[in-house]
Amino acid sequence: GAVKGEVARVREALRPVQERAAGQPWAEERPWAVDTHVWAEGPLVVVDLHDLGVGPALEAVDRCAGLVGELEHGAVGFVTGVGRHSPGPPKLPAAVAGRLAALAAERGLGWRELRPGRYVVLADPDRAPPELAGRLGPLFWLLMALFAAAAIYACLGAPR
Repeated sequence: GAVKGEVARVREALRPVQERAAGQPWAEERPWAVDTHVWAEGPLVVVDLHDLGVGPALEAVDRCAGLVGELEHGAVGFVTGVGRHSPGPPKLPAAVAGRLAALAAERGLGWRELRPGRYVVLADPDRAPPELAGRLGPLFWLLMALFAAAAIYACLGAPR
């Protein structure tokens, strides 16, 4: 489908990062490749930045930010992890968050941390699924209305 095509497009855009990653000191034991580190989660293309140094990771973020507006949902996710396996303090989450903030200011993109170690960059929050853009979807509001109706019914009692 459309998402598979978008995954292929992001993988192609990140091939130079894969080539650069092959020169990292740990590349033999922990290689970074577009085929294993770029996938779809529902409508979202996700780029796993684990196994990349800060420089190549930021290059990957820049390359994705350059094409995010051309994707159907206008969003790309990034996984940095939280640094549990990093020697010393983790560098990648802060570096990626800083780059996303700079790109947001320069290019008018949106971004947010979905949860620790997971980020999303948005070309257009209105095109992105509500949960990615930080909006509450229609199902949430329907459930809230039903909850409110049930609470009123419980407080006032059944009609007599």
